[in-house]
Parts: sequence; structure tokens; C-alpha cells
Amino acid sequence: MDRKILCAQGASEGLPLYVYDAESLRGRARTIRSLLPAGIAELFYFEPANRAAAILDLFRENGFGVAVVSRRGVRACLGGAVCAGGNPVVGLWLFESDLDFAAGVASKST
Repeated sequence: MDRKILCAQGASEGLPLYVYDAESLRGRARTIRSLLPAGIAELFYFEPANRAAAILDLFRENGFGVAVVSRRGVRACLGGAVCAGGNPVVGLWLFESDLDFAAGVASKST
């Protein structure tokens, strides 16, 4: 991407501005998937590492589920289009009240 475009984007969106190479990420996701025999394990992207919908979608499109640790993560994944592809969403370290919350969000999104 052109440096001038990045500077203009940073000026309009604010800093810090993170830029990712989607094709490189897709290639890495495919490589990770290819290292495991089919049916042996499920792969999950850790949503708190990067909550950007485009990143979550990229990994979901490559067969990854999404691991969430907060109600915000549940809302982002189950309440929106991010996890609409049928890939699993798992909640880690959630209290029972959080699981009830997730069930409510999931039922509203279907």
C-alpha cells in the first residue's frame, strides 16, 4: 500500500493505525490447517488478540472457530456476521451468568 494513502488513513482514522496483509494471513491460516490431519483438532482464533471483524472473518473463512473471553467478544461474534459461517464460538473463563448471556445473544442472532 502506498505510504501517502497510509498517512492519510492514519490522519483521518487516528493513530495507532494497524495494517495487515490479508493474503499473508490467509496463507498462514492455510499452513496451520495443513499441518493437522483432518478431523484431529479444531482450530480457534483468540478473539482478544484482535477484535477487528475483518480479521475474525478472515480466520473464520479459513475454517477457524473463535475463542472469546468476554461478553463483548460474545456480542461481536454471535450478535453479528463474524461467526455466521457455522464455525464454533467457544467461551473461555466465563461465569454461568455469561453463558446465559451468550445463549440469549445466540438465540437473537438466529
